[in-house]
Amino acid sequence: MENRKFLQNRAYEYILNIILDNKLEDGQIYSQTQAASQIGVSRTPMRDALQRLEQEGYIEIIPSKGFQLKPITVDGILKCTQIRNALEGYCAFLLAQNAGGKNAGKTLEHLKQLLSDQYSLFETNYDVTTFSKLDIMFHLSIVKYSENSEMINLFMNHQLYIQRLAEHSLKMAGRVKDALDEHCQIYDAIKSGDPHEAYQAIMMHTNNAQKINLQRLQRLQEGVLAES
Repeated sequence: MENRKFLQNRAYEYILNIILDNKLEDGQIYSQTQAASQIGVSRTPMRDALQRLEQEGYIEIIPSKGFQLKPITVDGILKCTQIRNALEGYCAFLLAQNAGGKNAGKTLEHLKQLLSDQYSLFETNYDVTTFSKLDIMFHLSIVKYSENSEMINLFMNHQLYIQRLAEHSLKMAGRVKDALDEHCQIYDAIKSGDPHEAYQAIMMHTNNAQKINLQRLQRLQEGVLAES
């Protein structure tokens, strides 16, 4: 039993790492058998690992075929935005309410540093993947301020999907600069101690990204845009 658990964890960590390293492509179906042979485990621990990854929202298992990254769909985009608005909106509201407190001050300093890092990256020959990781860190920092492990875990369970959507939206011309400006509006609203403005800034930011991703998905479905 212990050996099976060890092999399952090994398979889980292997697949999770290649997902987080962006080594899997959207829409590509991967062989469970091939993945198992690559790390020297049998199909059973690999199957168990993939089921766990599917439950955590990273992948989708295709019966008799293999597995793929969780597909980006209209429903997925809408639900992701709703979850972000609920979590980040509340946490930004809470952070702004306590903007003068010590813990809030630490979070604000971290947000300020992340903004600086994003601007520095924007002014160089940045790549979207690196920029999107800083983007996720900015939003996760707001959620972490709550110190609510349930909310933090919920956000992190959707983190990869959020990052993939961010990468797609940030490829639109001018979106990186707009996203940076929106981050600044979020930061300024929180720092000023205006919880309602902070909540609205989060809503505007996530809804703008949602609109871009919905338009992009429609263009893909119509064959106007090549997948990248």
